[in-house]
Order: sequence, then structure tokens, then C-alpha cells
Amino acid sequence: MTSICKVGDSSKSGGGAQYIGEKGIGFKSVFMVASKVHIQSGPFSFCFEHAQGEPGMGLVTPLWKPVEVILPDPCTRMTLTPLKTLDYSELLSQFDTLPDTFLLFLSKLGTIIIDKVAFAGNSAESTTFSRIVDEPSTKFSFVVDESFRQVTLKKVHLKGLDSPQINLKHYYILRKTLNNLRPDENRDTRTAEVVLAFPFDLTDDEPTPIISSQQIYAYLPVGYFGFHVSNSETRI
Repeated sequence: MTSICKVGDSSKSGGGAQYIGEKGIGFKSVFMVASKVHIQSGPFSFCFEHAQGEPGMGLVTPLWKPVEVILPDPCTRMTLTPLKTLDYSELLSQFDTLPDTFLLFLSKLGTIIIDKVAFAGNSAESTTFSRIVDEPSTKFSFVVDESFRQVTLKKVHLKGLDSPQINLKHYYILRKTLNNLRPDENRDTRTAEVVLAFPFDLTDDEPTPIISSQQIYAYLPVGYFGFHVSNSETRI
């Protein structure tokens, strides 16, 4: 909680650990859509207030807020007060285009639920993204060692009283830690983790690799790229 009240003084930095959020500015992006954010976690209950055009002290100055509801441990809740000038249709469209593949590259977060309440004649909607770790399939021709994990991404969309729409995507995940990297002033460690996700189809229960351009991530999606991974025996 101390680090979120600062910029550039994160407890996540150093030690060679692979963390999302280390400069202390990612969280502050909530003020692109909100003028106030209330954080409640454990014994803490405080808020930040910042209006567009104001000095930045509100981004890092916590204001104590009395607890209204005690949350069960270890829950954390963040409540945003939207900007009066917020374009809700644009905001909702960003949730609609949220790629499910980002769950492939997160180590702790396994499920995200987005609920849209009914308003202005629109039906209530709910979308659930989840990552399921499967037992490795033995039907692929290449050898799957302990560095591989088989994962299913599940997306369930429910609108009003309609039947839920369920979409499944299957991947093989390979994680590799690179050591002894060249020194770089933008990196305080000489190690980095590279994660590759290979999509495949399970039509008729037979795994078939899917060859197409995929998103590349640097913790967040940065674009679509095509690539080939090959060795003397197998080309994927």
C-alpha cells in the first residue's frame, strides 16, 4: 500500500523477479476514466482524488475513508467514480474488444468477470474469462517435457435471458528463463522470462496446430506478428 502512494518507488523492483507494475505509474492510468478511486484492502481504506487539469498531488496523496463494509480476507476492492465527461459507449467498447489471450501470460490471475448492469434499455451482460490448466495431450508428434503446459481458455458470454455463448481455445505454453543477458540501463537484471503460446484445434479430439498471426505481449498486447519456431524434426 505504501508503494501505490508513490511513483518510481515500487517494492516490486529488483531481485531479478518478473513483475507487472514496477514504475508506479500503471495504476495511475485509472484517472483517465475516473476522478476518484477508493481502495479497500485488509485494514486499509483510503482514496485518491484527481480531476483533469489539476496538479498531480492527488494521484499519490491518500485520503483516509471510513470502512462501510468489511471485506473477507484476502479480498481487495477498488471503486472508481467516473469522470463527468466520460464517453461510456467508448469505454464499454474497450471491454467488448478485450482479448482473452492475455490470461495466458499472467501467473496468478486465472479468472476475470465483467458484469454490465442493465440501463437505458440495454440488457444486462456478463462475460467470464478463465484459464484452465489441462493434462498434457499425448497425441502430438513432438515430445512434451516438463517445461510445457497445456491450457484451455474459456470465454462465457451471457446477455439477458439468452443462452450463454461458450468459446474454448486450446494452447501449449512454453516458459523459458533467459540468463546472462547483456547489461541494459532499462533493466536491473540480466535474466528475463520468455513465454510462447502455441494454439491448436481439438476438432474430433485430434490436436491440429493453428498457423496464423498472434499477438505479442510485453505484459500488455502490443500488436500482431507472425513467427515460426522450428528444429530439425518439427516445424510449428
